[in-house]
Amino acid sequence: MILSLLLGCLSSPPEDPALIDTRAYAEAIKATDPQRALALCGEITDVSMKGECTMFSARQIAKNGGHATPICEGLGQGWREVCLFEIVDAVGMRGEAATVACKNTGGFKERCLAHALQREERPISEQFPPGQEAEMMAHIRTRVTLYGLDGLTEEAIDEKMTARIVSERVLRAGRQRGAQPMSMSLCGTASESVCVEAYRIYITKIGGPGRVPKDCTLPMNPQRVSALGLPIWTADFQSLADQTWGQLCKRANTAQHHRPDHGK
Repeated sequence: MILSLLLGCLSSPPEDPALIDTRAYAEAIKATDPQRALALCGEITDVSMKGECTMFSARQIAKNGGHATPICEGLGQGWREVCLFEIVDAVGMRGEAATVACKNTGGFKERCLAHALQREERPISEQFPPGQEAEMMAHIRTRVTLYGLDGLTEEAIDEKMTARIVSERVLRAGRQRGAQPMSMSLCGTASESVCVEAYRIYITKIGGPGRVPKDCTLPMNPQRVSALGLPIWTADFQSLADQTWGQLCKRANTAQHHRPDHGK
């Protein structure tokens, strides 16, 4: 009797379940074998931690070519949808396969479809060479409709995507031949609104938002812009450059005006 009591006093207290869950999660994240990671996730009792752990494992299994959908289907509401969204992204689904798969992602459906459309950017750019920007935007518009993304944002997705492709081409030309001033010829057959957006993206990619001067006032001249290390423009692009810098200065000045004064 006394011996039993002594042994009971000497035995270790049960380990905190939260610590067990945390250890299993950490081991799962570090595991190089996704199936081993999935098994470790299954040992976790906390629902939220288990869902997140399983989602990451399913994503890796899908990325490696495995069939991960049943894994996501076994999760509870909420984690199931985000898990299905993650595996669509992981395998890079596009087109009809993406439209079908994204239907099961619940509140992530629009983002899932938008990502699928973004993955078409490079193939579309290759399909429509410089000089066919107008045809390219018309094609993008049909893809937007296919994905059911019409009217979901205030910005026209087809214009935004075309502008990104144009700006990427300008950047690529700069890497090959040195920094390129923005010009109408670089815009090709794109509309003026697309050209303005392409130049704005070009500026942002070269210098980032922080390079726009704090005292952003119009008109911005090429000498001042060049001094900031940002891309300038040719004479034929002047009116569109004015529009672009008008937008950039408005945003910069608005951000400056709303910045909190921690000194007060």
